[in-house]
Amino acid sequence: MPASEVVERYRALLHTGAAVASARRLDETLATISRLAATHLDVAWCHIHDWDASAGEFIVVACFQPPEIEVDSSAVIGARYTPAQ
Repeated sequence: MPASEVVERYRALLHTGAAVASARRLDETLATISRLAATHLDVAWCHIHDWDASAGEFIVVACFQPPEIEVDSSAVIGARYTPAQ
């Protein structure tokens, strides 16, 4: 792995850690983490899920899609999925 890629991965980890350490609200922290993950991993989007054990479902608690992907992110938050989906 090239040194520049290692440095970039550590930079992403540092930014994510800073977001977690400085946040006061969980939803803001998770939104920041999903944005940083998508940006630094160079992927089209990132969703973070919580597990509702009593319902047996995943719940989308944070998501990020770059502006060029025309999806209403607010409609995604709160979506529920079973593991089979």
